[in-house]
Amino acid sequence: MTNDFFDIEKLADGVFAAIGHLDGTAYSNAAIIDLGDRTIVVDTFMMPKPAEMLAQAAGELTGRETALVLLTHFHQDHWGGATAFPNALYAASLNSRSTMLEEFDEYREWQQDPSDLAEGIESLKTKLAEEHTPEMRDALEIRLRRNQLILEQLPTLQFRAPDITIGSEMTLHGSKRMAVVRVIEHGHTNSDLYIELPDCGIVICGDLAFFDTQPFMYYCDPEGWTAWIEAMEASDHQVFVPGHGPVGGKAELAILRAYIKALTSLVRDAMTRGDTVEQAIELKLPEPFAAWQAVEGGVRGLYERFGT
Repeated sequence: MTNDFFDIEKLADGVFAAIGHLDGTAYSNAAIIDLGDRTIVVDTFMMPKPAEMLAQAAGELTGRETALVLLTHFHQDHWGGATAFPNALYAASLNSRSTMLEEFDEYREWQQDPSDLAEGIESLKTKLAEEHTPEMRDALEIRLRRNQLILEQLPTLQFRAPDITIGSEMTLHGSKRMAVVRVIEHGHTNSDLYIELPDCGIVICGDLAFFDTQPFMYYCDPEGWTAWIEAMEASDHQVFVPGHGPVGGKAELAILRAYIKALTSLVRDAMTRGDTVEQAIELKLPEPFAAWQAVEGGVRGLYERFGT
């Protein structure tokens, strides 16, 4: 099953990953879980339009309306479509919900005045016209297409706060399977929720996993994040659905762990030398990460974290 926004990948009987297209407003991932008597959706993309298609896909694949939506963390590219599930309960961790509420006004202002986004689109067009490297042109074209769609769909963005908050753990028991929902407070963000499906060895990771793409590290705790990855590598689980990128396994987790450690080491060394953050942004990552996209966000975030 595929559409203009995402591709559905069947992982097990009743378990599906929705892998977002990088050049659209579903560029993060989502998941559909059939418990046997209830349907769960994990994350809802950035805007209502792709989320409406996700709701439709969940109904077609499981034969029922979604009963529960789980939000993995507070980043807007994962919650913007929540209003496409009006009859479902909506759950997140306590810290994620609190952070969302703090940021709603910021997104409303962005919605009312998207001039920064419009200016960024024009800047991307200029860079694209001047860029001749095929790899960089591809990356710029993806960003340009995505930002154009965000600008087009921004008026449809609505704001829904979760109805339920989850502490450290919650287990959902269905007639077909159970789902164990867990929360960690020091990882990709101040609070990340992930879902383990013990019967099929699958973990829905949210942005605790990025595969084949640079992880967003601005708000992260690198030590806590790598500790979670190591725990997953030591677990019995074999299939991991990332928040961004294709479905992977423990080999992809190992690459992610190595990347986080490599960037963290690079930033610590730069700070020890007295480099400014602008100088550190120009540093090159070692192989096999040298070909990945720019590391500006991660560098700035780590400078803020280690500078306090």
